[in-house]
Amino acid sequence: MYLNSNDIYECSGCAACYSICGHKAISMQVDEDGFVIPIKNKNLCTDCGLCEMVCPIEHPDYSNSSIPSAFAAYDPKERRKSSSGGIFYSVAKYVIGQDGEVFGAAFDDNMQLRHISVKTIDGLESLRGSKYVQSNIGETFRNVAKSLKADRLVYFTGTPCQVAGLKAFLRKSYDNLITSDLVCHGVPNQKLFDIHLKYLENSMGSKVNAYSFRDCRYWMIREKVHYINGKETVKNDGNMSPYLYAFGLGYSYRDCCFDCKFAKIPRQGDITLADYWGIGKFHPELDDRGGVSMVLINTTKGLRVWNEIKKDLVVKESSLEACKEYNPNLVRPSEEPPNRKEFLRKLKIETYESLSSTILKCPPSIRNKNIERTMKLRELGLMQPIDACKVFIKKTVALLGVNKWAYETYGRIRKVLK
Repeated sequence: MYLNSNDIYECSGCAACYSICGHKAISMQVDEDGFVIPIKNKNLCTDCGLCEMVCPIEHPDYSNSSIPSAFAAYDPKERRKSSSGGIFYSVAKYVIGQDGEVFGAAFDDNMQLRHISVKTIDGLESLRGSKYVQSNIGETFRNVAKSLKADRLVYFTGTPCQVAGLKAFLRKSYDNLITSDLVCHGVPNQKLFDIHLKYLENSMGSKVNAYSFRDCRYWMIREKVHYINGKETVKNDGNMSPYLYAFGLGYSYRDCCFDCKFAKIPRQGDITLADYWGIGKFHPELDDRGGVSMVLINTTKGLRVWNEIKKDLVVKESSLEACKEYNPNLVRPSEEPPNRKEFLRKLKIETYESLSSTILKCPPSIRNKNIERTMKLRELGLMQPIDACKVFIKKTVALLGVNKWAYETYGRIRKVLK
């Protein structure tokens, strides 16, 4: 356990130890690399052992199903406003409809990512969308416990370590608690994101008031920034953003992410959500132009909720093997890149502006040169020929049911149009 070993690889920053301590002997503080860690005040500590008891890394729980049901799905009404298929929103809307409460990550007015409580449909808007920053749990675990004890239906969504931390903190199962974990690559910290925002603000001469990591319309990673002066900048290729490039390389993840105890089956949440990468290979009959979610149902509670919401979704039964092929973090942690520690060292002694033109500058060989052209065509309401062919073939599949022929034909056309 980190509080005993001081080994940063043993701490996910989940805040379970902080939340359980009734003597206020543990505080969550930022280390030299910007990651949140628990610090124990020995003068206040009574050595009760609760902090160690609820550490999910010290005592991981793998009681969920080792053979989850897998689906490809999207909400046709909501996915254009979401990062993927809109399934989180569908679950959250169901819970709100039952007079329930939803806990998830949202940016505050100062662009700090925090877990908050939402009790209205309108409030769910701030929880939508992927956010590649580790959120501040704060008092969330304690607030969840209060709502559960008041017999309120609660939906908590977060990274696998946050879900594991909540369950460990509660120390008992609640039938009125629904959890969703995400397929997580790793988590950057708020400090690095703040540095990136300052870099953007200096370049534009205005404060950032909104930031998007994903394009909700076209199912892709891109940086879209709004400024107080009314200006907006967009990097359609996410690699062209120093922050997103560092995220993609794994430079900015916290240490424990490379030895994640929860990047495996069984999963931590009642439901696991992610992008269904590879959908065109495994389920070409689905319209993927606005995003498709990978959904794993890991518990009977998760199944109950799924059966309530799926009538309003487009759903295709899938397999765990198909889900794993292009989502490797479903079953294994990210590998620590060779240059990561060098990046963290340079971040302490060099300016972010300097790093953005060196170690965080995407080389031309990696840049997706077709994205800018594609986005301009789409903004004009046009489609590339390959997209038109794809739509035609999918309609043919739906009409004739000749999946294999259509998929092989699509492959041949794609080669011709490259």
